[in-house]
Amino acid sequence: MGFWNTGAAAACALVLSGCATGATDEAATVFRDVSVLTMTSETVLEHQSIIVRDGLIAAIGPTATTPSPAGARVIDGAGRYVMPGLVDAHAHPTAQSELISYALYGVTSLFTLGGEGINDARPAPGLFAPNVLSSGTTFDSTPPINRRFLSLARPEDAGALIDQQLARGAAFVKVYTFLDQPRLCAIYREAHARNIAVVGHIPRALSADEALACLDMVAHGEEFFRYMGRPPTPEGIAAMADAAARHGVFVTPNISAYAGMYRHVTTLDQELADPEAAFLSPPTYQEVQPQNNRYASRPNRDQFRANTVQGMTTLKAFTAALHARGVPLLAGTDAPIMCFPGRCLLQDLDLLREAGLSHYEILRTATSNAGRFVTERMHRNERIGVVEVGARADLIMLSANPLESLDALEDVRGVMIAGVYRTRAEIVGEREALRPAIARAHAQVDEYERLLAAGDMAALTRFIDAQPVDVMFLNMNVVIFDALTLEQEGKRVEALALLTSALRHLPRAHGMWNELGRMRAEGGDVVGARAAYQSVLAFEPLNGVAQAGLAALTPPP
Repeated sequence: MGFWNTGAAAACALVLSGCATGATDEAATVFRDVSVLTMTSETVLEHQSIIVRDGLIAAIGPTATTPSPAGARVIDGAGRYVMPGLVDAHAHPTAQSELISYALYGVTSLFTLGGEGINDARPAPGLFAPNVLSSGTTFDSTPPINRRFLSLARPEDAGALIDQQLARGAAFVKVYTFLDQPRLCAIYREAHARNIAVVGHIPRALSADEALACLDMVAHGEEFFRYMGRPPTPEGIAAMADAAARHGVFVTPNISAYAGMYRHVTTLDQELADPEAAFLSPPTYQEVQPQNNRYASRPNRDQFRANTVQGMTTLKAFTAALHARGVPLLAGTDAPIMCFPGRCLLQDLDLLREAGLSHYEILRTATSNAGRFVTERMHRNERIGVVEVGARADLIMLSANPLESLDALEDVRGVMIAGVYRTRAEIVGEREALRPAIARAHAQVDEYERLLAAGDMAALTRFIDAQPVDVMFLNMNVVIFDALTLEQEGKRVEALALLTSALRHLPRAHGMWNELGRMRAEGGDVVGARAAYQSVLAFEPLNGVAQAGLAALTPPP
């Protein structure tokens, strides 16, 4: 569930004073007299006009010989630069409200790598937001490493599990850490039979070659670290870059995630005081608080900080090696847990500069390379990441040339997504309209945390029960961790009450239902456990954890 889960239109009505309609009245929109970075080459085309119609680029030509159609909206671009909108190829938006922050920073497309685009963050009609291409819920083995993930019990179930996700709107498949080779490669075969891509982590039990043979994109450069030696050696880095090139995979280095981890373990107070923090969705806001933050709460913070610095150094060297071998790179951030939506992509691009890429090659990672992945691996009939006739009109207008300085990306003057244009001021205004509702939900999170810290579980469950179910303020991972902590303290009754209350707000959180089933079973409540597992299977019929939990119960009379 998302921040607002009464439906996208209701979300728009709740928080926006003047929602976009997703269309314009004009027959066409024209960017007049702009300098164009097509991202099909490094050449800048000066004094051009771009004509947009029906969400696509209809024409590009010299302004002197390209008249504006009658009735068109004309945007004067004298002295400005237009390039493709940016693509963040690794995002985890937890609510609709986060999407506009991406648009503010020129991000016009997202790849969401945890099912968010079909669950928590499906773009709302009328909200100015990036195009979202989402994986289904992440696939892992049984039990999965994370309770949010789907467990694939048997390789032969891969096709059916993929079909379930496709029916919900998934564009590709995400895989994770505990899969064995039969399961991973079954997923890969079934996905490719359906013309969709497989992206994600390199399973720990597999060799690099075994895994890369069944992946289209590796979502983190750090996934290769364990094959590079301890500590990573130049020879190990080169060998893994060779392997990636040999198998033809795309790689998202994701250096910005390491930078974010370092900030969270070092200066979290400054991160939370950043003005961007006011626009974090409530579930993200809850997860980054010090008591819940997976980095700031580590017991070995000094060692982790040192490891993070070394990891960034290795990632930059590995990124350079990948680039030297022609491995297609994608810009991606893993936002919002470790960095702020939208702004983080600009940080990721700057870290690619530190890895030695030219400005043009850096921009390709967030534009034309992403477009290649969409057409070549996702097999989608849409062209993004380039300024060409027939491509989707996802464009950003800048005050300066980003080929000369990446700082130009920090001064986005206007954004067009699928033919709908907003000035920066308009996007800022739309985002500001969200502020009061987000602030109220942040206050709900603060009250949850206050009552939990006070140990007043009766008051906490009453508080959760009293909140409208159409306002989402809880983070599933945090609630599960809190319930497990209560259980470890011998407070199973309180843990069960917490999960039961939270599930009113997160009715499709299969990880929470599965924990509820396990706790009930271990407490002797077979009927209640069966009901919990059956609740999961009602919407995830092939959920391996629920299947195993149900099978372990005493058969019904």
